[in-house]
Amino acid sequence: MKASGKPHGDLEVVFPVCEEMAVIGAKELNFPELKAKFGYVLDCPGRIGRIVKQAPTKCKIIVTVKGIKAHGGNEPEKGLNAIKVAAHALAQMPEGRISPNVTSNFGMIKKKGGGADTNVVCDEVVITGEARGTDDKELEEYLQQVRKIFEETAQKFNTTIDVSVTTLYHTFNVPEDSEVIETVKKALKKQDIEGFCQKGGGGSDGNHYNRHGIPTVVLALGYSKNHTNAEQIIVEDLEKAGKLVEDIISGVYEKYSG
Repeated sequence: MKASGKPHGDLEVVFPVCEEMAVIGAKELNFPELKAKFGYVLDCPGRIGRIVKQAPTKCKIIVTVKGIKAHGGNEPEKGLNAIKVAAHALAQMPEGRISPNVTSNFGMIKKKGGGADTNVVCDEVVITGEARGTDDKELEEYLQQVRKIFEETAQKFNTTIDVSVTTLYHTFNVPEDSEVIETVKKALKKQDIEGFCQKGGGGSDGNHYNRHGIPTVVLALGYSKNHTNAEQIIVEDLEKAGKLVEDIISGVYEKYSG
């Protein structure tokens, strides 16, 4: 746009850091400095034309499971294996796609502090997981279930399990008849692409923009199988996404310039 010399209105371009680390960069923006009426985040899987208008709240779950240390060969009966206690709880835990609105994943378990060996009964492990939901009430119901399972497990093994839940970002749902969506659909038609709206399962900087009153949707760039060894992107879609940004800017200018 700048090189072409085409007229355009005021634009704000933001490059937040640490998006993959729970979208913590955008969270620290000084939002009162932003003047935009609406915005777009170019970062979601799918073919060009996909518009994510709704995305979930994400909660981080950290669980510390206590055991009792003992010599694994001389007196193992005096110990309590924290790994076994954690496994007992996780074996009962609903996980994956809990409902159309809620998902969960317990992705990490490690011995706190490291060290030790197989000759020591493990006395403490930390489980790290997450839960996401586009319905906050349903999400909280699942989190209560998580807490209950760990509480009952602690009672069964006569030990201590600490569960900490932190909300990292909040859900949003942009109306389909909003200006931000109508603008991008109109821009997509310039490339003969029919825009369509969907609910997404991932978080993005858009969660924070919407939370601070800037209606924002997330646009697909042609990539798929992300977070796997088969991640890929369709170069044609990536190129069309660049043209889409140009057409969004031009469309907004034409609308407001009279």
